[in-house]
Amino acid sequence: MRISFRAFFFAGLAIDPSGRSSEDLSGSSSADGKPGQAKFDEAVWQVKMEKLREKNRSAQARYRAKRRVAQGDLARRHDEVSAELAAARAEHALLSRESLLLERLVLVRDESIDLLRRSELGSAMDPISWSGGSYFPSPATGRLTMSFGP
Repeated sequence: MRISFRAFFFAGLAIDPSGRSSEDLSGSSSADGKPGQAKFDEAVWQVKMEKLREKNRSAQARYRAKRRVAQGDLARRHDEVSAELAAARAEHALLSRESLLLERLVLVRDESIDLLRRSELGSAMDPISWSGGSYFPSPATGRLTMSFGP
């Protein structure tokens, strides 16, 4: 069974398209006196439907405008987060390089301390006997050696 839009639309309402109450729709009497004929004015129906269509069009336009604004906000936020991510990645790369350099510096320091401890000059660690020591590569081994003295 197929129901027309009009019948579906006005089925739950207490008034018919002409504005009369549901009691008047019984069909027992009508304006022209024919039993069973609904009191319905096609012109009124067309005006009401056009108003409803216009209302729907304006609601849809408002919805589309809100959606465009939301999508614009989302695109703007995406660009902001992308820029923040690029900056964070650049900072991460810089800090990674700095960390690597500091780790290597600590290794060089530790090797230098070990070299000083293993030095034949046991008194080289005594600050009083230290008179301007310097490191220089040994021509024979190519390794760093220490020189202390004037």
